[in-house]
Amino acid sequence: MKKILIVNISAFIAIGILLLVFHAITHALPEQYTADRYGYRDKNVQSGAQDQTAPYAHISVFYNSDSQLSIDAARSLDMSIKNALSAASINGNITDCYTMPEIPATAVTPTYLTANVSLIPVGGNFFLFHPYELLSGVYFSPDSVTTDGAIIDENAAWTLFGSSDVAGQLITMNGKDYIISGVIRIPDNAYYEASNKPAAIAFVQYQNYAQEGGFTSFEVLLPNPVTGSALDIVTTAVGVNPMSDSPSGIILNENSARYNFLTRLKSIPELTKTQIRTADVVFPFYENAALVSDSAATFVLIGIFAVLLIPICTIIYLLHKLHKNRKKVMKKILSKTASAIKEAKTNIENNNNEKAGNTN
Repeated sequence: MKKILIVNISAFIAIGILLLVFHAITHALPEQYTADRYGYRDKNVQSGAQDQTAPYAHISVFYNSDSQLSIDAARSLDMSIKNALSAASINGNITDCYTMPEIPATAVTPTYLTANVSLIPVGGNFFLFHPYELLSGVYFSPDSVTTDGAIIDENAAWTLFGSSDVAGQLITMNGKDYIISGVIRIPDNAYYEASNKPAAIAFVQYQNYAQEGGFTSFEVLLPNPVTGSALDIVTTAVGVNPMSDSPSGIILNENSARYNFLTRLKSIPELTKTQIRTADVVFPFYENAALVSDSAATFVLIGIFAVLLIPICTIIYLLHKLHKNRKKVMKKILSKTASAIKEAKTNIENNNNEKAGNTN
């Protein structure tokens, strides 16, 4: 029995450690929690003097090279989602962003220092969805009047200028001059390392490459008053099933739900499909990083349930043993009960005799 107790205590300690590992994995990528950060204080819904927080969902749509989204199509999708929310009487703001595939480029400084970079044209509120740490400067916003701003990562900054404090400096990429708006740090962890992340990155506004093709990523934040309602609205607007390859080469993910236990449990049968994809649908490096973390979180969850079998099996064993020896156990219980009753009866009689003696 002592060995069983030690084994079960060890199992619960292991489960605790695995839960901590699961938490670390699922919180390593801040952009997967955009919906939590964004939130929304809906001024139209009140409880007394207390505002209620309307939950939001972060939905991503990824396209293959044959199904790229034009800017007009992106705006049309945005409008379709807004109309669906209005038709369902769901109040709240929506915001979105879109990304084109990486474009190889050579960045050149005025002093002719060069660096090979992956140039990524983006539109909408990209840095709300992907709030990489700013080392200097500012993000460019969707309201920017000019389109000559560039956000480079610290690897590009150090290669070109030997510093990360280079906001305002001029660089040339693919024959166009850009002013560095800001320098960012992309997290250096195992998931990004396994994501095919480029060695050096420059984000620019999509208007500079509107003729090069369309967007292969569309992300949207929208109200989600009932679990799954936001995903249903976007699925209807896009016309595909979530988390499944479609003939049209489009995949939907609900980022805000990807790390909950139910989603991870549902992903176990599809574990071999949730790896990095480099063909068909075009995933940006940050989604590939999330796919790696998806798999890691699922494996840890499998480990938690495997270890959980130890106390479950122990309970089943003890119940079986109790059932098997139920007659002996019941006889022992009845015997102890009868002895206790007899002892109590004797004590009562003795007390009564003592009281009678004292009265006399």
